[in-house]
Amino acid sequence: MKNTISKIASIAILFFATFMVACEEELTVFDGPYHVRFTTTSSTLDENKAAGGIIKLHFAGAKQSAAIDVKLTVEGGQEGVDFVFLEGGTSLTIPAGDFFTSFKVAAVDNDLNDGNKTIVFTLESVSGGFDAGFGLVGKKYTLTIKDDDCATPSLEGKYLVYNRDSSPASCGNPANDGDLTYESTVTLVSEVGDVRTYDVSDVTGGLYALCYGDGENPGQITTKRFTITLDAQPDVVYGGDEFNGTGLMDCAGNFTLTWSNGYGDKATSYYTKKK
Repeated sequence: MKNTISKIASIAILFFATFMVACEEELTVFDGPYHVRFTTTSSTLDENKAAGGIIKLHFAGAKQSAAIDVKLTVEGGQEGVDFVFLEGGTSLTIPAGDFFTSFKVAAVDNDLNDGNKTIVFTLESVSGGFDAGFGLVGKKYTLTIKDDDCATPSLEGKYLVYNRDSSPASCGNPANDGDLTYESTVTLVSEVGDVRTYDVSDVTGGLYALCYGDGENPGQITTKRFTITLDAQPDVVYGGDEFNGTGLMDCAGNFTLTWSNGYGDKATSYYTKKK
């Protein structure tokens, strides 16, 4: 019996000693080279995200009594054209006794269909004799800016139109109801660069026909990218007046036109392209 207990005790002591040696082997201490590196390697930012995104760097090493200065270079994008720094920049500082620094960038939102952009930030130098990156690890950071624009669509085609905020509202214009639509035709007249001119079969969006029981009032609109202008179009139904207005289109070719004339007729006309 004593022999058995002695054997069990010996096995237990041997197991405990082996376990402790294994644990001691796992407790490794980083001894260099001390370096600054990007905390992650990449991210994606939407072009229209005004809040921007934060990019972090950290110091891998023992706590330092002096600040660490970090210099970055930028490739693949132009500051002020493709992106802007909201916080920090290409010169950063890790405060004394700290391990982290960061900068914040936002995309420049434009209305051009110019594709995604890839911007690469690279650690150029680190003060204090420390390395920039752990070899190639953590030395570069890739930011992809996703384009939120599309090619300018053609407005040519058939549309269903309804009006909102029309005047005079007292006429009971059926086109003021979003469930009741009026059909309109848009035809391309000319295209010079990014400026296009279209004929619209009725610039009142059906208000003259449905409200007054009169004919359509054709006119022309001009587009430049996604903006629309209705400029001094004559009132061919009643004469002696003209229509003016502005509007916007979307990527599918649907658009709005907010128009008015000198007699007080007005509306925001919603044009939905027929499939």
